[in-house]
Amino acid sequence: MGEGNVLAYRVVLENGLLVNTLAKSATYTILVTDEMIITSGAITLTLPTAAAAKGKRIIIKTATGDNVLLQDSATGTDLIDGAANVAMDTQYDSLTIVSDGSTWHIISNDIA
Repeated sequence: MGEGNVLAYRVVLENGLLVNTLAKSATYTILVTDEMIITSGAITLTLPTAAAAKGKRIIIKTATGDNVLLQDSATGTDLIDGAANVAMDTQYDSLTIVSDGSTWHIISNDIA
């Protein structure tokens, strides 16, 4: 496992969908192959470009109350619902985003 990886496993969602899940505790650049990330500790997650991840859904879940910053790609042009970043700072916050090939859209948001 790479730096910041606590555990890698698969989770079955309520609709029966099986998703690859990573646990992260250090700053991480999300890969287009990542599906669900559970965070612990204060970290920054950087999204892949929306073009590279067209049609991709990513789920972020916080396991602790530490600050998690989800930011757009390193290019700075792939916004998340029009914003450059989204902060998650409450234990058990969750966010589901999807790329349309030019930007990221929040499709589910449970941020306190």
